[in-house]
Amino acid sequence: MSKPQDDVETLRAKLNELKQTLRTLDEEVTDLRHKRDELNGQVKKLSADIRSLREELGEYNSKLADVRARREQMLARIKELKEEKTKLREELRALREELRKKSEVRRGLRSLIGRRRVDEDALCQELERLEWEYQTRSLTLEEEKYFVDKINRLEELLVNVRKYREVGLEVDELRRLIEERRRRYEEVTEELKKISDEYLKVKEEYQEIKGIRDKIREQLRELIKKRDELRNRANEYHQQYIEKLAKVRELREEIERVALLLKASLMTRAIEERRRRMYAEAQKVYEKYQRGEKLSLDEFKLLMEFDLIKQQT
Repeated sequence: MSKPQDDVETLRAKLNELKQTLRTLDEEVTDLRHKRDELNGQVKKLSADIRSLREELGEYNSKLADVRARREQMLARIKELKEEKTKLREELRALREELRKKSEVRRGLRSLIGRRRVDEDALCQELERLEWEYQTRSLTLEEEKYFVDKINRLEELLVNVRKYREVGLEVDELRRLIEERRRRYEEVTEELKKISDEYLKVKEEYQEIKGIRDKIREQLRELIKKRDELRNRANEYHQQYIEKLAKVRELREEIERVALLLKASLMTRAIEERRRRMYAEAQKVYEKYQRGEKLSLDEFKLLMEFDLIKQQT
């Protein structure tokens, strides 16, 4: 059986050990809380940076949508102009081919008419005069043949002159249409060049904005990844902090229990020490008793408490 002194020293050593462990745990708890709070502060700052980047990303996405819309409008217009240019080119080819044919017909008529300038009105009047004479005069066969041949030649000439005039009008109209189409072709070509140059600038602007947008996206992904990593570490520290707090509570309860045991042991040791002193005093009183010396009431009670008198009887 262990002595009270041993129990006290054991409990005191255990209490000191527990208190030292508590101090260590308190330091660890403080360190974990500090690390957790520091990481949560970084997470908070990163979250603010992420919100700011998301707003900036939204702005660049909006810019990109506007530029994309302009680019698509330009592409649609470029397509329209190319289609019109192709159509004009085909029309010009057809009109020029038609002009070539009409010009050949006109040259053929010109060769029939001759190089002299023919007055159509005068020719009509001459034809009317010949027809009138042919119908009103009495003609010999030779004269009649002359009038018929001349009238036929003049009628054929008049037909060719009128046809020449009509074809000339058609040629002029074809030339007008060709010039009109040519001017429009040049206008379309110029507009197509202009809008193509603008499209290249818009395309460069789009690529530039897209490049900035993509960089922001990458920065955002990196910040989110870093924030999540820090948040996970903060959660780990918090979990360790909670676990350490539970151990601190358990340790405090153990310290309180050991302290109570120590207090009880100290009280027991004090009582036993007092009893030993009283017993030693009782032994001295008993020796007086044996010598027959007179005892005080307190000395007599002391002998009775330890049954020293009873032992003699």
